[in-house]
Amino acid sequence: MGKTYTIRCTALNENFASVFSFNNATFETKGLLPGEKAEVSLLYGKDKGRAKVEKITEISEERINPVCPVYEKCGGCSFLHTSYENELRLKTEVCKKLLSDFGEVADCTGMGENSFHYRNKVHATLSLSKKGKVTSGLYEETSHQLVPVTECQIERTEASEVMKTIRKFMDDFRLPPYNEDTRRGTLRHVLFRISKTGETLVCLVCGTKIFPEKHRLADEIVKKHPFVKTVILNFNNKKTSFVLGDKDEILYGPGYVTDELCGIRFRISAHSFYQVNTEMAEKIYTDAVKLSGLGKDDTVLDAYCGIGTIAMTAAKLSGAKEMTGVELNPAAVRDARESAKNAGFTNLRFIDEDAGDFLSAAIGADLHYSCIIMDPPRSGAGENFLSAVVKMKPEKLIYISCNPATLARDLRFLAGKKYKAECIRPYDMFPHTANVEVLCILSRKPAAGSKN
Repeated sequence: MGKTYTIRCTALNENFASVFSFNNATFETKGLLPGEKAEVSLLYGKDKGRAKVEKITEISEERINPVCPVYEKCGGCSFLHTSYENELRLKTEVCKKLLSDFGEVADCTGMGENSFHYRNKVHATLSLSKKGKVTSGLYEETSHQLVPVTECQIERTEASEVMKTIRKFMDDFRLPPYNEDTRRGTLRHVLFRISKTGETLVCLVCGTKIFPEKHRLADEIVKKHPFVKTVILNFNNKKTSFVLGDKDEILYGPGYVTDELCGIRFRISAHSFYQVNTEMAEKIYTDAVKLSGLGKDDTVLDAYCGIGTIAMTAAKLSGAKEMTGVELNPAAVRDARESAKNAGFTNLRFIDEDAGDFLSAAIGADLHYSCIIMDPPRSGAGENFLSAVVKMKPEKLIYISCNPATLARDLRFLAGKKYKAECIRPYDMFPHTANVEVLCILSRKPAAGSKN
């Protein structure tokens, strides 16, 4: 340990990191609660502006012992060292700091009594321990070092049950995990999609095309875990952070699972986007329709629609006369079309296209939507897409954001284009992590002297 300095955490920043002031500069670190005092060592190089906590010398009354044994190493969770009630308060404070310039920000809506084991999408990476045993888990934050995880506190328990079987099978048959450096081995990752009822999709991501034991492994998984309804083999040998490759082989079942959200059945494949927390997604989507006042006279565009969850929920709850979903991922669009067909929707269409390109073409064709729904990635909607939105002049916007910081940026742009936030509500879609979802309803202010 090098030289240390005594500091006091003053707040959490927009990324929910702990911040403090030192020598007229602001630094960020991990794991401190506001008000706590600590000895830290400053980091340099690419980590300039960051610090490492060496010892907490003044502990907050809000601090508790984490329930996870690998909490300090894993980095997947950020709030297991405080109560859930305090976590919601901290997330509310960050959202208000970022978004209150645009309107009144509600308190963060939480999950209630049980905020654990909610993740319906689970990803595990495989490696070989020093003792030669197959391990699985997550990469340590900011490193490529695997942290073995046998049971995660925020993931559905079905995943840990199946992973135990997979690890034993690989040990029994002496199948080494795929090694990125040597480009040898078998399984690289395992991806799970799990429905409310426990219906599970298992996607085995292999780093080599030769995997003779694939059918035997699939049979073993299904035999020991009847809740597994489909097993897929995916091939990915690229040196990339992406989990899935482009090629799939169905080893068992239909190749997808179905889940129910707001009373609608959705088809979910390994490649499709689906909210990781079904309970909170239902709350957000229901509130979005109710608070926006969507009705039977509305024509709606759902940009970044994924497998159509928002579009179909909005169509069902509002009775909107026309609903169009646009999504760049072709697998998601296939799932959306199939789900809409099975649910009996006749006023929906889903298009495989970039949302910005589609909107620009729609403007050129004199099409008009009275409401545009946006649920973009963490980078936000961005000025190019929002410029097209503003050019169309929809009366209502429903913006669902997973990043309050980029939402603030986009709201600043929209505020300058005559749009006003009528409602700003944070939701804890990702309990115990450094993430929060925000629902924002905007309306277009009529031009001066206009009767519209």
